[in-house]
Amino acid sequence: MKKLTTLAAITLVAAVIGMGLTGPAMAAQQDKVELCHVTGSQTNPIVLIEVSGNSLDAHLAHGDFSPTNNGIDDESIQCAQDFIIDADGIATPLRGISPATVTVFAGANLTSFPSASSEGLDWFDNDADGAWTIGVDAIHIERNPNGACPTAIPNASHEVGFDCVLVDVGNNLVNGQPVDCDLENGFACSAAELAAFKYHDANGNGHYDLGEDLVLDTNNDGIFN
Repeated sequence: MKKLTTLAAITLVAAVIGMGLTGPAMAAQQDKVELCHVTGSQTNPIVLIEVSGNSLDAHLAHGDFSPTNNGIDDESIQCAQDFIIDADGIATPLRGISPATVTVFAGANLTSFPSASSEGLDWFDNDADGAWTIGVDAIHIERNPNGACPTAIPNASHEVGFDCVLVDVGNNLVNGQPVDCDLENGFACSAAELAAFKYHDANGNGHYDLGEDLVLDTNNDGIFN
């Protein structure tokens, strides 16, 4: 009886240890990741799917990619190749993507800069690579459109506490930092740099208004897709 009891105890301990070892591994196998799946279909080229963590690398190797515009319950926006840089104006220094702020939609026309607006919309190319870098680059306004930024100082540099930040996800702007590209008039911007930046002219007035969706047009086709 004692041997049986000891054997049962050993079996129980082994089972507990086994559960401890295999539990995390099983959980990892069951983890789900959202991906934009490239189907190869002309009518439905990209769909939002969930895959297991174990199969993630294989999907990425076949051209699938992580959603670029999370925060919207619409896979045509989440899985768009184009990237929403900002959707809430100066309300937050983040991208501000939510159903309440995003107005762009799949197939929407995008308008190019320069724009005849008065926001003083300036890009800071913080890594000096001539392209928008997510989480690194920043944009501010240095004018006072409709009283939105009364402390703005239009001097072609960033004045902390005065100019209003449109997007600076990485909190990289420093006081006195010179502007790299004035989006509104194209000053100091190359043609390639300007071509990438576009906006969704939601009210159709022909110029950028604070709060309209600012978009990185990755294939430069003038359409949000």
